[in-house]
Amino acid sequence: MIFSRKIKQYFLNLFLVVMLFCPMANAESLDSKLKEIEKSYYGYSLNGSLESRLSNLEKSLYGKSNTGLSKNRIEKLYNDLNVGIATDNLDSNTNLRLTS
Repeated sequence: MIFSRKIKQYFLNLFLVVMLFCPMANAESLDSKLKEIEKSYYGYSLNGSLESRLSNLEKSLYGKSNTGLSKNRIEKLYNDLNVGIATDNLDSNTNLRLTS
């Protein structure tokens, strides 16, 4: 009985630690993805909070700032601008698109 209580407590603590650090990791990944979008669109990344930078980028691109989860808004920008696609097919030596 004591052994199972210790195991339960261990997993509960582990769960709490993971849940505590996941939002920070998620915020960092959103910020890095937004920086990638900014570099693709502006040629450099902006300063400021994630929300203000996101709103400014949306205003530049769509004419207005959207609402909703930052994650979804960043994904929409990423897809609309084809950020990941723009450089995936470039040959690093020639900067020409490779065709297969």
